[in-house]
Amino acid sequence: MKPIIQVQNISKKYELRGSGARSIRELFNCFSENKVKNHSLHSNPIIRLKAEPHKFIWALKDISFSVLPGEIVGIIGKNGCGKSTLLKILSRITLPTSGEAIIWGKVLPLLGIGTGFDPELSGMENIFLNGAILGMQRKEIQKKLEAIISFSGVETFIDSPVKHYSSGMSVRLAFSVAAHLEQPILFIDEVLAVGDRNFQEKSLQKMKELAQNGRTVLFVSHSPSAVKSLCTRCIYLKAGKIVKLGLTADIIDLYQSDTSFEVAA
Repeated sequence: MKPIIQVQNISKKYELRGSGARSIRELFNCFSENKVKNHSLHSNPIIRLKAEPHKFIWALKDISFSVLPGEIVGIIGKNGCGKSTLLKILSRITLPTSGEAIIWGKVLPLLGIGTGFDPELSGMENIFLNGAILGMQRKEIQKKLEAIISFSGVETFIDSPVKHYSSGMSVRLAFSVAAHLEQPILFIDEVLAVGDRNFQEKSLQKMKELAQNGRTVLFVSHSPSAVKSLCTRCIYLKAGKIVKLGLTADIIDLYQSDTSFEVAA
């Protein structure tokens, strides 16, 4: 079977900003100090502005893997290991420094609380807005509208502006929209951690149904139990590199036994 996601040697490098002069005021202060050192306003002080040496951090380094259609693949690792950066690259939110990712199909990224929502619009208006952004016709959204609202559990507040929603309400509505709109690939980054336990369980069951219907899911989570119950394969990231990719149970055991912590460098 042909992969639906093919990641080939993806790396991402970020520049670390130094503490040198960055503003006009700081540069003016440097100029003034130089005048004092020369003891004369009539002399011609020489100001040498040297560029600071660049410092970098590799958020990801040579990441390669593939995902088959209908798979739910987990991505685990401690904070700072590169999980979110990887999903942002695959979602085209940021570009890789090197390497490439080939994705066959439309992607729906759910990478934060209320992803894509306009806080000034109501929950109802945001459902239609998200659908339109994803290229769905209004009549297609209307067919799924009742199911989206019912699954989210925010019926009472569906006509209220999203800015008045709690974080849990925003997550429930955002996930419900993502789960019911027919995009073949879904990226989920820790958003379910905010919802209540009942909604988390309902969402995990929904993702299993999505996979059975041919949807492909990349699922980032700090919950080994959620990953184990949902994913057949798993990727363990550490310091921006893949430690191991394999069967979920084996990867979870490795992750839980590895107590060391490294930041990508």
